[in-house]
Amino acid sequence: MPDSSDIAFPEELPAMGKWMYRSDGQRADWLGVKWQGKSLIEPINIILIDRFSSTAVEAKQRLRGQLLKAGYSVRRGHSGGYKGYLDGDFYSQIPEEKNRAFSNRPAFMNNNHGRVFGPCEWDGAFYFTAALSREVVAPLARIKHHYGSFLQARDMFAQSLDRKSGYKIVRTVALDNRITGDPDRTTGDHDGMAVILEMKK
Repeated sequence: MPDSSDIAFPEELPAMGKWMYRSDGQRADWLGVKWQGKSLIEPINIILIDRFSSTAVEAKQRLRGQLLKAGYSVRRGHSGGYKGYLDGDFYSQIPEEKNRAFSNRPAFMNNNHGRVFGPCEWDGAFYFTAALSREVVAPLARIKHHYGSFLQARDMFAQSLDRKSGYKIVRTVALDNRITGDPDRTTGDHDGMAVILEMKK
């Protein structure tokens, strides 16, 4: 279980981890790549709610289909094996395939990519959380994949789902997962907010 300070308790939502976690239970840190000399901690910045599915299997299948409609397919070239925390349990990442993530472009191009965690059944619905980030690719550099933005990735992902899928933006919620003033760690341009989307059709 994460430290209590790593769990958010947003109103009318299940308790949830503030971060994406590695397989060892530690906060994911963009594979150790430094940003402005600091470890880059990866925040949860998307929450998805499905009140239509009757089982977790159906909710997961529906999720994959809706993300594909929005242009986010399962692509190779991304690290995997991450976990998210919801209502007292850790959930393995979706997609489950090795070295895969949902992404709007191939890994050798600038892209927005993310991993989704759940589904957690709570109060008559299935809930997922997700961590989206934008990476900028520099093919000739020693480190080819660089952090671009959490905000841009979150907003583009949410807007694509809102326009092209049954998931619609309903509001934002503060998860208190913005790190500032820490000499060793940062959350880049993240503002501490998650966008909530709910299946409407």
